[in-house]
Amino acid sequence: SNVLTILIDPNGKIFMNIDRPENKRAVLELMGQDYGITFNNEEIRSFMEQTHIGVPMNQIKNFLNLPLSDQDSEIKNFGVPIDSANNQFARWVKHAREIGGDNMGIAIKADQSTAYPHVDAVMKALVKMKENRYSLITALRGMPEGL
Repeated sequence: SNVLTILIDPNGKIFMNIDRPENKRAVLELMGQDYGITFNNEEIRSFMEQTHIGVPMNQIKNFLNLPLSDQDSEIKNFGVPIDSANNQFARWVKHAREIGGDNMGIAIKADQSTAYPHVDAVMKALVKMKENRYSLITALRGMPEGL
């Protein structure tokens, strides 16, 4: 528990999950303050029901006002921005660590079809933030026969 999970899909899109609900809500409120966004109770409830964080802040209110069934299909079209001009990824991580404390773990998940440069970009962004301790989780391949 108390883990920030960073999921990198094969296209390089980044999604995040904060496993403690009270932390997830607090981080959303901090992000809202950063971007001048106020969330109503319905939007907060919608955010809490989403498994992953993965929508740019300039589109998050519209996203949260969609029905949950539409959110599930729409989130795949987004991803948390990590580029140098709009590095929302760093803000999410910073606020998650502020709320989760020093004992919050960070895990990066990617599967074998995710190109290494996508994973490397996330690892470099974490190092730049002085977040040097994280777990790297990949899909386990079957054991070769004969071993």
